[in-house]
Formats: sequence, C-alpha cells, structure tokens
Amino acid sequence: MNTARRFAVAPALALALSAFPALGEETPTQSSAAPGSASAPIAVALWNPVQTSDENTSIHGLRLDLPYGKNYDVQGLDFGIASETQRNLTGASFTLGSSVGHNVLGVQSAFVLALAGGTVYGLQEGIYSEARDLHGVQFGVVTQVERQSYGARFGAVNLGDTHEGAEFGIVNTSKRASGLQLGLVNVTQHLHGVQIGLVNVAKNGFLPFFPVMNAAL
Repeated sequence: MNTARRFAVAPALALALSAFPALGEETPTQSSAAPGSASAPIAVALWNPVQTSDENTSIHGLRLDLPYGKNYDVQGLDFGIASETQRNLTGASFTLGSSVGHNVLGVQSAFVLALAGGTVYGLQEGIYSEARDLHGVQFGVVTQVERQSYGARFGAVNLGDTHEGAEFGIVNTSKRASGLQLGLVNVTQHLHGVQIGLVNVAKNGFLPFFPVMNAAL
C-alpha cells in the first residue's frame, strides 16, 4: 500500500472505530441494570449470590430457596427455608423464615420468623411475626405491629401501637385499642370497646383497672 493510500485509509478507519464502544468498556449486564428492572419466571437459590437470578432481579412466578434466596420483588409463590425480598411480596410465601422489605399482599407464612417492613394486606404468621402496619390477620407466639393494625391478631403476646378489631392472647397490650381485647392480661392506654380477662387495664375505662371485664366508649 503506497503512502497516499495509507493516509486516505487511516482517517476512514478511525471514524469507523469511533462508532463502536471502546474496547474494554463495560458491557451492560443484568447485575448493572436498575434494581428490579430485570425479571425471571423461576428462581432457584442455594445461598445468595449462588442463585439462578441475582438479588436485583424480580421473580414473577416461582422461587425456591434451598436454603436461602434473595431477590428484589416476588410475584407468585415462594417456597424454601429462608427467603429475603427487598421490596414487595405479592402472592404467597411458605418458609421457615421470611423477610420482606416493604409490603406483603397475600400470605407470608413462616414457621419461625415473619418480618414485613411495610404493610401486610392479608395473612402473616410465624412464631414471631412483625409488621409496620396490618390489614388482615396475624398469628404468632409473639406478634407485633409497629403502627396501626386493622383486623384480628392471635398470639400468646400481642404487642402494638393502635389496633382496631379483635386481639386474642395471653397478654394483649397496645397504646390504643378499638374493639375487643380477650386475654388473661389486657393493657391499653385508650380503650374504645371491651376488655375481657383476668386483668384489664385501661386509663379511660369505667375503672383504670378492673378484673373480668372493662369497657369504654
């Protein structure tokens, strides 16, 4: 190739190469995408990150946690030993331990530990069950709702801030209770309903402390 041709080809080659990503530039991958933007119908996890879909992937279908899996959102069924969902669970989860970062819409059933950082709309159950808010039913040896609960709670010990509905347990305690508290010991600062138990404490009751039954409107 003579000198003149070399000078003609070189600029054209440089222009062509500039149209492509530079060599060595990172190619976008599923893990570098925005969390939750990728989805998969099935996920099988041994122990995060050893799983078929990484933790930033949303699962729309079935997740198997054998023994532990972590994903962004789950819509569908979740089975296994221990599971973690960074945002929302929509569907049903059946595990020994389950942690959901935000809301549960459906069933969160864990034999030992059921945690929801947001609101449970449906059923939550575990030896220890905890949610920020509850609209539905909660079961456990110890149940706790950090803010407001609406519905029914069944536990040896029910702990909460504001509850509207019914609480059944050995010990029921909350700041505000509207409806029924049925247990051996019932304690609330503000009652709008009825307490039935061996010990009933309500600052605004017809007496602040009364056995068998206490009530306030």
